[in-house]
Amino acid sequence: MLNTGRIALVALLFLSAGCGASQYELPPLPPESTWQHVELNPVAVERNDTANFLAAKQATLQLYTELQGKAWKTAGDRLSSETRLLLGEGDGTTVAAVLEAGETRIARRTFGFDSVRLLLLPGVQRIMDRSADLGDGAIADADAPVGSALRTAYLEEHESDARKELFLVDAAGGIRKIVWIREGSDWHLHMRDLPLLCVEERETAAP
Repeated sequence: MLNTGRIALVALLFLSAGCGASQYELPPLPPESTWQHVELNPVAVERNDTANFLAAKQATLQLYTELQGKAWKTAGDRLSSETRLLLGEGDGTTVAAVLEAGETRIARRTFGFDSVRLLLLPGVQRIMDRSADLGDGAIADADAPVGSALRTAYLEEHESDARKELFLVDAAGGIRKIVWIREGSDWHLHMRDLPLLCVEERETAAP
């Protein structure tokens, strides 16, 4: 035999829980005596940031050497997966072949480039960690006049433990920001678009 009284009680509880604003109320805070103050260790944070800077700087120097020595395969492996796709890797084409040719096709348009100028910056004299330490040199890969909002946005830093930004400075004070990201256990140079000032469009034969 069913216990009708119990069924009625369950139904009443279900209906009361489904009505009114109580279902949207946040649970009460725990007693203040149980709160814990969590503070990052500034020494550990600084040490980790320095380690990331040194690793990204070393990877930058190695990439320079590989590009100048025409070690296209090794240089291509140092690029992020998104960067390799941007440069046209796929359908049997390798990024090493793209770097060697100095040419890529995007949306049926052909762009030529110098690999060092596209990925890094020729004639670099300094590799900086902070945009605050830069002078007023021209930005090498963007049309951003001194003091402009575009320049401010370009120099703004967005870093994490898996993303490190470096600033390359050439002999004339020209500035180029590059981004390194972790993919797996290694750092890889990361680009999401081609800087138009670093490429030249070439005539493309009709398909």
